[in-house]
Amino acid sequence: MAEVPLTSTREKIPFTSSINFRFILIFILLVTFTTFLSGMILIYQGQSSLEDAVLKRNLTACENVRSKIDNFLQQAKSSVELMTLMPSIKDFDLFQIDKMMYEIISEHEMLDPVAVLNEQGIEIASRNPGDQNKDMSLSDIFLKSKKKSYISDIYFSSGGQPFVTIASPIFDYDSYGRRIGVLVTAVKLRSLWPMLDQTKIGERGTIIVTDKKGNLIYKTGDADTGNLYNDNTVKLALEGKTGSANIGDMLVSYLPLSGNIKGTVVVKQPAQEALYGVAKMRSQSLILLILSIMVAIAIGLVLSNSMLVSVRKLLIGTKIVGEGDLNHKIDIKTDDEIGELARSFNMMTIELKKQRERAITDELTHLYTHSYFLETLKAEVYRAKRYRTRLSLMMLDIDHFKSFNDNYGHQVGDEVLIKISDMLKASLRESDVASRYGGEELVVLATETDREGIYILAERIRKKIAEDVIVEYEDKKLKVTVSIGVTTLSEDDIKKDIFPHDFLKRVDVALYQAKDKGRNCVVQI
Repeated sequence: MAEVPLTSTREKIPFTSSINFRFILIFILLVTFTTFLSGMILIYQGQSSLEDAVLKRNLTACENVRSKIDNFLQQAKSSVELMTLMPSIKDFDLFQIDKMMYEIISEHEMLDPVAVLNEQGIEIASRNPGDQNKDMSLSDIFLKSKKKSYISDIYFSSGGQPFVTIASPIFDYDSYGRRIGVLVTAVKLRSLWPMLDQTKIGERGTIIVTDKKGNLIYKTGDADTGNLYNDNTVKLALEGKTGSANIGDMLVSYLPLSGNIKGTVVVKQPAQEALYGVAKMRSQSLILLILSIMVAIAIGLVLSNSMLVSVRKLLIGTKIVGEGDLNHKIDIKTDDEIGELARSFNMMTIELKKQRERAITDELTHLYTHSYFLETLKAEVYRAKRYRTRLSLMMLDIDHFKSFNDNYGHQVGDEVLIKISDMLKASLRESDVASRYGGEELVVLATETDREGIYILAERIRKKIAEDVIVEYEDKKLKVTVSIGVTTLSEDDIKKDIFPHDFLKRVDVALYQAKDKGRNCVVQI
C-alpha cells in the first residue's frame, strides 16, 4: 500500500486515509458519474452561497469601518481628557495654554484646540482672537460637558472638510471635583481616512460614510462631497437598519453608526466582480456536467461533508484560541492530515499556555516577575491618578540574607525565599500583586489600600515571618526576619503628577530607613 509521509519523525499516514486520496476519489466520481441536473443545482447553490459569503464579508467590512471610527473618536476623546489634567490648563495659565495649542497642532494631526472656557462659560483663550471673552454659557459644548466629555455631531468647514467638536470638562479635584472650565477641541475626521483606505472591497468596491443627514463624509478613492439621503441603502441605515442585499447588480451592505456620532456606513461591490468565479465556472463546466450521474453527487457530497466538518472545527477552534482562551481543545480524532493538524494545534496551545505562565512567574518563588510588576505598577499609578483611587506599595528585604547563603549554602537561602513568598501570598488579597523585585527583595502593590491599611498589613506580615518562618539546617533552627518599607500615593502626589519610578523610589528609601533602624521593623514614608 502506498503511504503519504507527514514528517520524517512522525508515524506515516496510510494513503487511503489521506486527504489527497479523498480528493482524487471525489474528482473521479464527479467527472464520471455527476448528472447534468445535479451539476446545475450545485452550480447555482455555489453562486448563492458565494453571494451570501460576499455579503457577509462586506457587512463585516462595514463593522470594521464603524469600529475604526469609534476607536478614532475614543482615542481623540482620551487625548483631550488627558490635556485637561495638564497644570497649564487647570491653572488657566493663558500664556501656557496658547503655547500648548500650537504645540498640539504640530504634534497631533487629528486635533485642533479651539478654546478654553472658564467656569461661567466665557472664552478666556481662543485660536480666534475675535472670540476672546465670548459668552458660550448657553452652547451645547458648555451645557453638555458638565460631568463628562461631549462629542458634537459632524459638521463641515467652509472648505467642505468634516469635523467634530470634543468639549472636555476641567475639574478641580481639590474642590470635590467641581468643574472649573471646559477645553474645546476640533477633531479633523480626514485624519481617519488613511485607516479607512486600508479596507479594500475587491477592485471596484466602494466604502461610503455619511453623517446623520446623509451628507457624504468619506468615499473610497473619492474626495467629492454631496448628499446621499435619497440612496435607498443610506436611507435604510439612517433608519437604524442593518443588512445586505443584491440590488441592481450591486452587492450592498449597510449599517448605522452607533457610537458617539450618528451616520451610516455602506459598502457596494459590483456583483459581476464578486461572483466572477461562479459565472466562469458555470460557462466552462456546462458540457462536462452533462456526463455526470446522481451517484457521484451523493458519494462526493458525503466525502466532502466529512472533511468540512473537521475544517469547521479547526476554524472555530483557531478563533477561540485567537481570542485568548488557551484552554480550548480541538476535538478531531481522525488519522488524516487534519487530525494530525488538530493534535499539533492542541500541543501548541498547551506550550503557549506554559510559556505565558513562565513569562510572568518567577521560577523559584512563584511570585510575579520584576518586569510584570513594573508594567502593573505603571498601569495602577496612572489609574489611581485618573480616578483618585487609593494605592499603596510595600517592599520587603530579608535581613542578613547574604549570611544565609554564605554560612549555610544557597539551598538554605532558596528555602528562606520560598517560605517567605508562600507566607506572603497567603497573607494577601487576590487583587494584590506580589513580585520578586530583586535577589532577596520582594514587593507588593496593594490597590484600594490607604496609609493605615498598608502599615497594618506590613506589620502583620513582619511579625508572622519573625514568629513562624523557621529553616532547619543540620541540627539548627534558623529564625528569619525582614525589614519593610511602605508608602501610599497621596493627593499631593496626584497633584504633582508623580511618575511610577518616583513612587517606587520612595518605597525603596523607606526600606533602607528600616534597615538603618536595626532591621526587623516597618518604616512608612
